[in-house]
Amino acid sequence: MRRNQEFDILAAARECLGSYDEWPCLPVGIDPMPYLSRNRVPQPFYLTSAQDRMLVHLGGKGRVEFREASVLYFELVCGDFIYLPAETPCRIIPETPCLQLTYRAEPWGQETALWYCSGCGAELHRIPLDRAAGLLQRSYWAACQSFTADLTARTCTRCATIHPPLDLTDIHWPEVAAALVAQGLASAEGQ
Repeated sequence: MRRNQEFDILAAARECLGSYDEWPCLPVGIDPMPYLSRNRVPQPFYLTSAQDRMLVHLGGKGRVEFREASVLYFELVCGDFIYLPAETPCRIIPETPCLQLTYRAEPWGQETALWYCSGCGAELHRIPLDRAAGLLQRSYWAACQSFTADLTARTCTRCATIHPPLDLTDIHWPEVAAALVAQGLASAEGQ
């Protein structure tokens, strides 16, 4: 998807490859930058960011789950604007296919992927995302691959519940990163 001054969100949504693509929508340097995703499966991790983010829910039904916050979840319906506070772990759980924009700082700052135990709720593992990788998609993919490959990281030290390997069948971050590079919107080394 090409970034330009005008943006046709419906046409761009048709170009999404999978869930949580995070397509940057506008020219480099716009701050905050809107990132487009068409989500069908639960986000494979909770995400924290050093900066506040804003989620604009454009279609579908779902919820945002929060950890370490006074609000546990927020039900999503078309037209919602949800404030995602800095340093608050959250993830998206679609009930139906969802179309969303996430406004985040440009360039993106420190973010961390986190996983929690389904048995007792304890934090299992966290991976600071590698800013040196440049593209969000590369960092997300590397974190998910690392977590899935590490049985110790997936095993709860409190209750011994083992988190299953991540199902990434509807995630296409390597292809999105390659498309951004091919379109000249990012270098092969980074953004």
